[in-house]
Amino acid sequence: MTKLLSYVCPLCGQEHSKSTERCSETQEEVPKEFRLDGWTIDAKYRLDRKVGYGGMGIVYEGTHLTIGRKIAVKFLSTSIKTNEKIIVRFQNEAKMAASIGHRNIVDVIDMGVFQDDLYYIVMEYLYGQDLATMLQYRRRLPGKEAVDYTIQVLDGLRAAHAKGIIHRDLKPENIFIVSQLGGVKYVKILDFGVSRLIDSETGDNPNRTIPGTVFGTPRYMSPEQARGRASVDHRSDIYSVGAMLYEMLCGSPLYTAEASNEVIAEVLTTEPPHILKRNPHVQFEL
Repeated sequence: MTKLLSYVCPLCGQEHSKSTERCSETQEEVPKEFRLDGWTIDAKYRLDRKVGYGGMGIVYEGTHLTIGRKIAVKFLSTSIKTNEKIIVRFQNEAKMAASIGHRNIVDVIDMGVFQDDLYYIVMEYLYGQDLATMLQYRRRLPGKEAVDYTIQVLDGLRAAHAKGIIHRDLKPENIFIVSQLGGVKYVKILDFGVSRLIDSETGDNPNRTIPGTVFGTPRYMSPEQARGRASVDHRSDIYSVGAMLYEMLCGSPLYTAEASNEVIAEVLTTEPPHILKRNPHVQFEL
């Protein structure tokens, strides 16, 4: 396996020697998944550089050495590796996305475990930005552009729902806008980590959520999700798409409270402002 001589420490932002396991400034142990720059895993996936991380894990830009294809490799954080439910959700993300096979769903190539405790997913590498970043800089989008993105998201969801898969956490961070030559843009839906299967004929859910358990992001979840109902179906995804379309057109989300519990209270009790109150210039005839 090939390794770089150093890596960037997430604790202090400085470069450390590849052999350094603790941050030289904080003396805290640097999680293993942050020390993989330049490594080659399973003799075929080279990790070239980190491109993002959060509480659940980290993503590297990499290269599929066999075919020379650029890839993204997502590792689950080792700090939660003992939580079997989270590991199952992480692996579930790969299986769900791979089973759909639609141009508007991120393409999952492989999954595995490296060094016994580093669970990873290999995905296609996407050029562009997520919708959250786009809205941060542009605030609101022209009607035609917003509707085009929305239709593409719905196309991807239609394929997922046809296979009995509900996303349950649609939000701007999970909608990636891919840039192509000639200025053409298309949508990829990411992160099926909280997805679940539901039998399309009977409505039975083989992986039923315990009543009262809330999954998703409050600002974009449907009222039935906010109530923690076990009977959440594809309509909750449609609600989330509508909430994102509202934000794209208005420049602000349906509900604007800061704390999660306050947002949930608004979702359950408050009618959102009419779109024209937020943006009187919205054109409904596109």
